[in-house]
Amino acid sequence: MCLALNAALLTGCVGIVPVPPRSSEVLEGRKLVRSDVRFIVPGVTTRIDVLRHLGSASRICDRPPAITYFWKTPGWRAYWWAFAPYSGEANEFPFGERHAFFVAFDDRDVVLQSAFVSPWRRGSLDEQLEQWATSVRSKTRK
Repeated sequence: MCLALNAALLTGCVGIVPVPPRSSEVLEGRKLVRSDVRFIVPGVTTRIDVLRHLGSASRICDRPPAITYFWKTPGWRAYWWAFAPYSGEANEFPFGERHAFFVAFDDRDVVLQSAFVSPWRRGSLDEQLEQWATSVRSKTRK
């Protein structure tokens, strides 16, 4: 036991501890839940109806026409440390949970489709919205 402790002190130590979210508070944006968007009916609800009920969108895409509402909640955090015989450092880094609600419209500003999504880390939210809306429009044309 003493030998292992001496070896760790002489060569250094590195560690990472994950910690679950502390709360469900919203860090950024306005959180939407299913009951907030129940009024949306594809083929009936218009862009004006959506904006009137939900307020200003986080992002707007003109081609193809779509909008998104984005919010961020606390996610896991990780605490890390690294120690060597004559120095050491420690810090934390948070992982925020990203959420979005996408709405795609036809050329008359009538809802084609809406969906709750979890934006991925690659690409901007604007790029993800555009890709999703393009996919929705191609499916509705078939």
